[in-house]
Amino acid sequence: MSDVIFAEKISSVMQRVKTASFDEKKSQPTEEQVNRFLDAISSLRNFLNDKTTKLEKFTEGLEELSWMTGLNEEHLKSLSDLIGASRDLRRSLIKTYVRFNVKVKSRGIMVSEINGFKRSIDDFTETINDLESVYFYLPNNPEFIEITDRLSKL
Repeated sequence: MSDVIFAEKISSVMQRVKTASFDEKKSQPTEEQVNRFLDAISSLRNFLNDKTTKLEKFTEGLEELSWMTGLNEEHLKSLSDLIGASRDLRRSLIKTYVRFNVKVKSRGIMVSEINGFKRSIDDFTETINDLESVYFYLPNNPEFIEITDRLSKL
């Protein structure tokens, strides 16, 4: 390679580096832009944490209901309605989780909050299923009735 070609290549690369350096200095985000970005993340974090907290309270309420005894037909109808509404809420929450998981968690943002939200949905789902089993499936199960009779005689 001749000295002239080598010098031209160095000059060309030097010009591109200088241009890139200058452009980089001009394109730095402002403090206001960084703060808006951080505020948006904080807002999303609060949004998700609020949903998780509410869902945990709903789960606790459903768990308390699963220990009630002496329910009449009207109570069972109300429980059936509650289970249906809870399943509807669960479907909506899963859609929210999927959106956060695809758009946020996949980028490594708010991973622990999104995982906590998912755990709360799983707990809620399990509690709905338990409530339904306790009042609508197990009382009609002969094995369950037999075990309950044995336990009550102890």
